Amino acid sequence: MKGTSATRAALEKADRVVVTLFINPRQFNSAADHAAYPRTEEADAAKLAPLGAHCMRDSLGCECF
Repeated sequence: MKGTSATRAALEKADRVVVTLFINPRQFNSAADHAAYPRTEEADAAKLAPLGAHCMRDSLGCECF
């Protein structure tokens, strides 16, 4: 998970913050590369918890396009 600065900024402006993890499948040359990309949801949640984010949603398998 890249910088947590966006979460911090959102918490300064909103009462609730929901963070969505999204790995864009279109950035990969093959479905196998996308499937092999490391998912670090537990580590990401551990980084977000002390910041005060209220919810983290993993969009794996979610059709977003």
